[in-house]
Amino acid sequence: MEPSWEDLRNNLDELTVYAVEFRYPGISADQTIANDAFSDCTQIRQVIRQYLEIL
Repeated sequence: MEPSWEDLRNNLDELTVYAVEFRYPGISADQTIANDAFSDCTQIRQVIRQYLEIL
């Protein structure tokens, strides 16, 4: 496993929570949560693109 990917564990864990928590009716994401999820995705994407040498 690429060592820098371990740094993404918290980001990935948060996205997993979002995927389950907001999948069902009753709880909705607010703008802050949406911004946090977008930030997590951006960081993950950047690391993966660097690993794949897609810059």
